Amino acid sequence: MRKMRQQERSRRWFMGLFMLGMAGLLPACSSPGGDGCGGIEDLVSCVTITSIQPTATAGGDTSDVDVIQDDCDPDVAVDPELFTKHDARITFVNQTHPSAAGSLDVTLERAHITYAVNICPPGATCPPLPEIDQPVSLDIPEDSTVDGIFDLIPISTKIAFVDLGGSAEEFPTYTANYAFRARTQFFQDTFTIRGSVNFVLGHFLVCQ
Repeated sequence: MRKMRQQERSRRWFMGLFMLGMAGLLPACSSPGGDGCGGIEDLVSCVTITSIQPTATAGGDTSDVDVIQDDCDPDVAVDPELFTKHDARITFVNQTHPSAAGSLDVTLERAHITYAVNICPPGATCPPLPEIDQPVSLDIPEDSTVDGIFDLIPISTKIAFVDLGGSAEEFPTYTANYAFRARTQFFQDTFTIRGSVNFVLGHFLVCQ
């Protein structure tokens, strides 16, 4: 049964290549799904983000992002609070488009992260946060669910928030908007996968 399935996939792939050659086209995005879907003809993957969980080495799974490092024990000469970047554990689901016969393996190539102020408490200063654009690498096989760890708030962004006068004691809420550039591994068709998550910036005590 497995061999028959592989043969059928190969048949569809070669048929797709034949149709591309006949049309004189490059394998650009031709999927019916648009944003979030990639492929060609009857092989189209739609990748969605089903979960974004903020997480950090200091504090574990939490949307509370600590931006100020504390001295955990003033009676000890050196006892700094564990101060790390804040990540996001993102779940991707790769499914076959409803109008297609099959899906393709997909690779994430780049992540672009923008931020927006969600709730700025009265009297607080909620500065804009610098955007992030960076290469990434995560394979999402056809018809599968895969988790990946990506930046949410690097230490440099925490420092920027404080340097710009951000009100760490007022705990403003921000939204991180992710846009991942993805590519199908066979037809090399690129498309975008989007998702967003809210988090709180502030002065949190996370001493162990």
